[in-house]
Amino acid sequence: MRSTALVLSVMWANLLVATAVAQTPVGTRSLGKSWPFDMKLLGRGGTPTTPVSTWMKYAITMPPNHPFRIVFFSTQKFRTTGYETDVLIVMSRREYDLLDRFTQSQRCDEAALPPAGGMIVAYRRRHLRVCRLAQDIACDYLTAISTLAGIHWTPAQMEIIHGQSWDTQCKDSGWWEYQEKFRQEAEDSAKSPGNERAPEK
Repeated sequence: MRSTALVLSVMWANLLVATAVAQTPVGTRSLGKSWPFDMKLLGRGGTPTTPVSTWMKYAITMPPNHPFRIVFFSTQKFRTTGYETDVLIVMSRREYDLLDRFTQSQRCDEAALPPAGGMIVAYRRRHLRVCRLAQDIACDYLTAISTLAGIHWTPAQMEIIHGQSWDTQCKDSGWWEYQEKFRQEAEDSAKSPGNERAPEK
């Protein structure tokens, strides 16, 4: 029973991290009706279904244990060609420009093989820029934009950004503390009297 509870707790944690998907989904493809999945589209997200002058998206490039959200930022509302894990944060022009300038200042990884971490795709004036971030830099980026002066995130938007930090396994997200707690509970459960094997006759 206890081991079952631990498994359920992991599933519940994943659901908690993904709750914001239900708040602002913009993808036009349903996960429940799209098997087999287009894994490239699921991992990188779609593009706007209508002309949009300026937008940006952040995708996680860590090995997935559940579908990660793809977070879009823009001054306009739109739907995407991706799955319902695509979510949109609509910002004012002033706030978006602050985010855009900060994002352009990031040091992108130019390695031939993209690192595990994050990927930013920014579209502006018909120009597409792709920036791949190693895990530690991706974590610093997510922490920085969550506290960027001049941008006032709503609680729901902060939950989305924190979810990206959690799935990137950033230290500030509490992910490592949760994993250690889960490991300790699993060890305690294995040592409990109810899980001891009966001696063989």
